[in-house]
Amino acid sequence: MASIRKAPLHGQDDEHRHEAVKHVLLISFDGLHEQDVVRCINSNACPNLALLAKAGTTYTNAYTPGLSDSFPALAALVTGGSPKTAGLFYDVSYDRTLYAPSDTNCTGKQGWNVVFDETTGIDAENGGALTHLNGGAFNPQAIPHALVNGVCQSVYPHNYVQTNTIFEVVKQNLSGARTAWADKHAWGYDWLNGPSGAGVDDLSRTEINSIDPATNTDYTDRYTHTESFDNLHVQSLIDEIDGKDSTGQSSASVPTVFGANFQTLSVAQKAPVAKGGGHLDASFTPGPQVSAAIAYLDGALGRVVSELKQQNLYSSTAIIVTAKHGQSPTDHSKLVKNGDTLRSCLKRITILMRTATSGKPIRRAVTSMTGPA
Repeated sequence: MASIRKAPLHGQDDEHRHEAVKHVLLISFDGLHEQDVVRCINSNACPNLALLAKAGTTYTNAYTPGLSDSFPALAALVTGGSPKTAGLFYDVSYDRTLYAPSDTNCTGKQGWNVVFDETTGIDAENGGALTHLNGGAFNPQAIPHALVNGVCQSVYPHNYVQTNTIFEVVKQNLSGARTAWADKHAWGYDWLNGPSGAGVDDLSRTEINSIDPATNTDYTDRYTHTESFDNLHVQSLIDEIDGKDSTGQSSASVPTVFGANFQTLSVAQKAPVAKGGGHLDASFTPGPQVSAAIAYLDGALGRVVSELKQQNLYSSTAIIVTAKHGQSPTDHSKLVKNGDTLRSCLKRITILMRTATSGKPIRRAVTSMTGPA
């Protein structure tokens, strides 16, 4: 699902008329399905999203890449590439040509399991706790090496991506253009810069797996806590709209292309069914946490749109609301989550076995299974 606000037809209200597009705002509500949007609009549960949908274009046949996860899905949005062409299959991938982070001379065995996630920040060095929201810097233990023209070089996330990004394209073709983005991992998402390493002028360093001193847990323990993390991204967008950088500490021009990722819904969808997480059935009926998360996201969207209007930027900004990926299956009887048990997801299955003596297949229906209490 992707919804883009565009110029209205003749006769629509002036509020939704816009000038030539000068800014593009891309917002990803991770986990938001097309069915979720239809349900919340029809039930008046997301008035801000409904207003954008009414004034814009909704693409109902949009698909995430076949490898539906944050890295390849975001790459599709900002590069137009597939996992194959962009080179991003997951935030963990194996490259048989690379050398270990400790092999600074590229003389050892080739082949390295590349991990670009929360451990890419220096807090994770030597297995340390993620104590800083901004991750600190790159963790040298997470950066592999490559032999390039006889020289052993570090491979940062922006060296790993195989295509340029929209941020690079905009900066290369529009004089004075500025770019910004905020995501869930402070250093693992460095690849958004593209091969140049400089595509995003203001890449917000926020780490969702960092320890919140107020709770002594990371921001994924409960969706309401994730809201606190996502609020950081809301504030970054508001600061950027107000002519500041993502920290709100320095003056900066309003970005030409900017945006943010939001994780609240994704965390609510992954929560155990017994605790109100996820959807209730294959028809995308939202559970209590999902309903509350969608309401939060709609409110966050409303705050950003309101600020665009306050700064007289609404009419010159193309707003794209989409999702990197959904979460499936929504039918919780087909999914056992961490925290749920096999007993709660009991269903009839068929096991196919072959006898050791005859080799003939035997089908046995299993109708009862006992999971952990």
